[in-house]
Amino acid sequence: MVELAPAVRTMLTALFHAHDTDKDGALSATELQELLSTAPYSPWEAPQWKASAETVAGGLTLKGFMARWALKTMLEPEDTFTFLQYLGFQGDVHAALHISKRRAAERAKGHVERATLKALVLGAPQSGKSAALDHFIGLPFRKTPALVQPDKRFTAKEVELEGRPVTLTLHEPSPKEMEGVLVDSAELARADVALFVYDCTSPASFEFTSRQLHRLAEMDCGVPCVLVAAKHDLAALPEVQEAISVLAAQVPAVCEELAIPAPLPLSLRAGDASAVYQKLLEAVVRPASHVPETPRMRTAKANHAAVTKAYTYIALSAAVGVVAVLVYRWGRIRSG
Repeated sequence: MVELAPAVRTMLTALFHAHDTDKDGALSATELQELLSTAPYSPWEAPQWKASAETVAGGLTLKGFMARWALKTMLEPEDTFTFLQYLGFQGDVHAALHISKRRAAERAKGHVERATLKALVLGAPQSGKSAALDHFIGLPFRKTPALVQPDKRFTAKEVELEGRPVTLTLHEPSPKEMEGVLVDSAELARADVALFVYDCTSPASFEFTSRQLHRLAEMDCGVPCVLVAAKHDLAALPEVQEAISVLAAQVPAVCEELAIPAPLPLSLRAGDASAVYQKLLEAVVRPASHVPETPRMRTAKANHAAVTKAYTYIALSAAVGVVAVLVYRWGRIRSG
């Protein structure tokens, strides 16, 4: 994944403060336009950027500003470098951007060093995925879904991970793109975590999401997963109690089969969903208990571990035997 170099983050932060003329901690439309006046157009002109980062009533906050740049760098690094030059950056592309270590390499070290993390948002249609992305960046809950769904959508927010700021990006693939994502090993390798969302009042919604979870598990890609039971505010309605009873048996069975934690209840209509986003970060830092595996996969890994252990024991026994023979011969030579 391509990220901004620390020197560029420092430059962009300084530009933000220099153009926040009223010192209210946010760039108004006029202040942002002035900051970008040396560029021929805004780096965020395309519709996909309109609801991509956190804003407040006064405009774009510093966290939202930096999150937008991190997201643009992840998606369009060449374009990012061009705009950095417009804004006055003097160095070459290697001084501006760098490629972060792969997830597997960082996991082997047991420490996350990257400044940008990617979460895939998957699950059934109409399960609340888009609402989760809206809530993540502070947009109000929409009682009716958008009439036209975008091909795909990204949002980003600066959060804290192990005491330092990182940008967490959420990627909701389009329905057509989603099937490809689940069998694309390169795309899955770029993901740090996956958020699976289903409607907690619909067995069909969970069955759809369960199939996706099993497909990801079979890819054996090591992506940790967080399962979310959305629309939890509707679970008490009398007309959905039969569906709730069906799910009460289905959901624990799937979680036990794939060895993942139980789903988190989520009601965006009712308010705070910070627990979900914190769980995503927890899964990134401690992925082992969140990576789905089928019973067949667990059996195969256990057998492989047993064989490896047996070979190790045989090799050690042979080595001990060789040493014993050498010691015996050395003793005979000395005594003779």
